[in-house]
Amino acid sequence: MKNKLNKFVFIVLWGINILFVFIVHKNRKLISDYHTANLTLNENLKNQKNQVYSRLAMRIESDDATIPPDFQMETYAGEIVNFINLCSSNSTLVLRISFLGCQLCNISECQRLKEVFRDTVKDRVAIIFSGARISEVIEFKKLNNLEYNCYLLEEEILDIPFDKRNKPYLFVLNAYGEISSFFIPDLNDSKLSSIYYSEIKKKMILH
Repeated sequence: MKNKLNKFVFIVLWGINILFVFIVHKNRKLISDYHTANLTLNENLKNQKNQVYSRLAMRIESDDATIPPDFQMETYAGEIVNFINLCSSNSTLVLRISFLGCQLCNISECQRLKEVFRDTVKDRVAIIFSGARISEVIEFKKLNNLEYNCYLLEEEILDIPFDKRNKPYLFVLNAYGEISSFFIPDLNDSKLSSIYYSEIKKKMILH
């Protein structure tokens, strides 16, 4: 009887020991997973913070720039015009696109633009391309059903700091060729673009 009791106690203690080892191992894994997730989160937050600072710095650097009025562009009809021809008595929203960069980004931003400016006077919006032939601009305009004025730069870049990055961006151009409301869209954040377009549209309606 005593041997059976001792055997029973041994089995129970052995089971408790196994359970304890299992719990410790599981907790260690949970702690390890927590630390890994925390490090990943901190790294993501750090990257987002750096992106915000970078975008802000680019906006500050590019806002209030001026485009030379004799800067030449080609219309999709093949006519050579000076940049000043783009400027009217009213402000114009300009979407800058480079075919040397992310084509998905270009297409995505065109679609976002169309959603908000669907009913806007088409002359108040312009798209400036580079890194492409005029035939490619015409094809892009047709495939994306763009009813806005489209231009191809004679030179590869504008005298704007962000331009050399070959990523889409926007700005408002006044009659003097002065830039304001500089904006860098994010492919993964359509809401940010919608807010920008809605605010710009309100301002353009008032002016």
